[in-house]
Amino acid sequence: MSPRDDAKLRKRCRRLLGDAWGADVRVTRIDILKDWNRNLVARLHLDGGQAGTVIAKLILTQPACGFSDWAALCFLSELSESSELSEASPRVAPRFIAGDVQEQLFVMEDVAGTGFDVLLMDGDRAQVGAALDRIGAATARLHAATAGGDRERAYG
Repeated sequence: MSPRDDAKLRKRCRRLLGDAWGADVRVTRIDILKDWNRNLVARLHLDGGQAGTVIAKLILTQPACGFSDWAALCFLSELSESSELSEASPRVAPRFIAGDVQEQLFVMEDVAGTGFDVLLMDGDRAQVGAALDRIGAATARLHAATAGGDRERAYG
């Protein structure tokens, strides 16, 4: 697939999201956010499914880096879903939605305007401190889980 082929990207993302959500999803628009040698990142505007927009990342070169991004996103998504992190508090990462290893393509939640950067700029001191604590704990667990530590120790 040529990375700049919108029709193919639409088709592949529609299939991934349809499978993940069990609903027919139509990609109405694609906004390219990043297009360079290692990957292509795009915001997909959707009709149907569980979100108005999502972010798709297509790995073009250096698959080890791209799949590391994918693995970290899955880990942080799972960690954010744990009982330790409240739904009311800011997430430490976007939610992983779906992926296809053969296509080297994965899709995640679009957190534009609701992410950690917004909290840092607009949150109060207590919110920022709590979020930094959660990110530190998540980072420590990620390192423990990927440095030969066992899964139970990583999740506490």
